[in-house]
Amino acid sequence: MDENNLVQLFNEEPQLEELYFLAEQVYEEKTSDLMKPISLKEPKLTGKKWEENKIKETFPSLCKLFKYK
Repeated sequence: MDENNLVQLFNEEPQLEELYFLAEQVYEEKTSDLMKPISLKEPKLTGKKWEENKIKETFPSLCKLFKYK
């Protein structure tokens, strides 16, 4: 995924957080127990490696979006 696609992705509010919160709230109301934490399968990292000291040059749009200094 290129940098421009990532900028578009992060410009949107994550929608799953609200869904997970609702599921947890309903579960706890119905069972009176705490819901187990949701575990997500982490994807295997792919793509070109990058160096942390070159982040501003490699991802200028993302650095601007997240106010990276």
